Amino acid sequence: MRDRIGEAVTLNNIGGVYSDLGQLQQALTFYKQALPILQVVGDQRGEAVTLNDIGTVYRDIGQPRQALEYYNRVLPIRQAVGDRRGKATTLNNIGTVYSDLGQPQQALTFYNRALPILQAVDDRRGEANTLNNLGLGYHKINRSTEAIANLEQSVKLTLQIRSGLLREQRQLFGQAERSAAVALVSLLVDRKATERAYEWVNLTAGIVN
Repeated sequence: MRDRIGEAVTLNNIGGVYSDLGQLQQALTFYKQALPILQVVGDQRGEAVTLNDIGTVYRDIGQPRQALEYYNRVLPIRQAVGDRRGKATTLNNIGTVYSDLGQPQQALTFYNRALPILQAVDDRRGEANTLNNLGLGYHKINRSTEAIANLEQSVKLTLQIRSGLLREQRQLFGQAERSAAVALVSLLVDRKATERAYEWVNLTAGIVN
């Protein structure tokens, strides 16, 4: 059994390499070879990871319905194994697919389910990302007050996380997390709240520049 688990891990890792290289169909081929092995040996955590990876590839190649199918298969497994952080990640992924499909209200439902889980497990970066997703979702349905509130919380949390990082890490972190700050400033400018926008520009200079 150990050899079979090792085989599945290797196939999944090869899929990950192809995914990183942008060769998504090749990645899909290897993920789908790994999946039945993980199911046979009863490795539920591995199965959830691979299902999630397949869902992400389908999303990246523009097949959101297929992505949803795989993400929805992940949820009960992560619930069964007690993987709360993984469950929140999957809820976020499902929300993002609904956002891609032009269904922001559905997306918000899943982001709001993910947020308290991430807060409970103290995943601050995941929490900041989810608050950003919520802010962008509320903006899409023209609920600017909620959009600004969530984006402000996201940026505040991002700044707190960033303050505890080394300089090299801060630069990489800022590059990855700047979207909330940019969206917040843009929304405040649109609302003619220019003074508040300038305050956030000054506070987030290290992220957006």
